[in-house]
Amino acid sequence: MLLRAPALSPLLEVFYARRQHLFQDRRRRARFGSHMWDGMRRADPLSTPAARLSGESAPAAEASYSVIGDCARATVIDPGNVKNVAGMLIQRGTIFDCPLTGDIEGVARVVLNLTLRNAGTPQVEGRVFGQTTFLVTKFFGRTDLSGTFEGPFNGSLEEVRFGAATTHRRGTGDFQGLVLHGVAVQNPPGSGTEVENGRIVGRDEP
Repeated sequence: MLLRAPALSPLLEVFYARRQHLFQDRRRRARFGSHMWDGMRRADPLSTPAARLSGESAPAAEASYSVIGDCARATVIDPGNVKNVAGMLIQRGTIFDCPLTGDIEGVARVVLNLTLRNAGTPQVEGRVFGQTTFLVTKFFGRTDLSGTFEGPFNGSLEEVRFGAATTHRRGTGDFQGLVLHGVAVQNPPGSGTEVENGRIVGRDEP
């Protein structure tokens, strides 16, 4: 088993990034002169994810979030493959986009796989698994950040349609290092509209 040093929280990362930037700024001012270095800074602003996430409107670690994925209005990207084997309906690779609203706005892209018995009847049962990716266009009101939150799902059809499914999505791009831990519930049950509530943490937690 490999051991690794514990990761810093995003707030500490921002603090150390700012302190390092201030130290470098003083050295460069001494080297280039204040007026020349100010011009160079304006031409090359900070672009690291930590710097962009340090704005006042960005949520801190351990903040809560709430989103709604309206898959009742889904747009099918790829119908995938469907076949029946020994009375079982097997569906693989169906891809569709659902409007995503709430604290995180954009599109929820779902890659769906099904293995169902008694499909098309009230006794339908089976498993649902795949991947969901939040393609973010607005993050807590901010439109200057880009990236995704991605995570798998795997549960029974009953859990997905009528119960509460736990979610775990890791950030990419400007959201690298952030993780969404949530619970998604269809509301109303069986409607295809999922309400997800949870918390944002600065690193993966058990």
